[in-house]
Amino acid sequence: MSLPEAAGPELVKRARGKIAQSRIACYRIRMERATALAHAIRDAHPDDARQILTAALIDLSAGDPPMTVFGDVREDAGWWAARATPVELLEYLSVAMRALGDRALHVSQRKQLFRNLWQSFGDTDRLAFIKAVTKGKINGT
Repeated sequence: MSLPEAAGPELVKRARGKIAQSRIACYRIRMERATALAHAIRDAHPDDARQILTAALIDLSAGDPPMTVFGDVREDAGWWAARATPVELLEYLSVAMRALGDRALHVSQRKQLFRNLWQSFGDTDRLAFIKAVTKGKINGT
């Protein structure tokens, strides 16, 4: 005898009804929150909305980028970078940094970019950079 048979048809019917009501309540709450979010996005200044949405999307999709038709984004980038010449690396990095400009980018992503760049400097260059920053000016090279 199965559990539903042992419990009796009336009890099973009531349990299914409560589960359905619970799901309906959950969907109603989600719909209300999604609607409020959509209104908040619509009413926000576009620059603010981009910053907040970018941060939220980065947080929600933490971890590796999804697989694409052509493979994994990070894996592809690593493969290419391992084969690129120093000139290619510099040019692509320079163009990418300019393209990022004022685009919405989560603070943790900007920190990661800075950390990677910082770690590429030797101690002498790091010290010179810190001195220049604390004086309020940074020279090109």
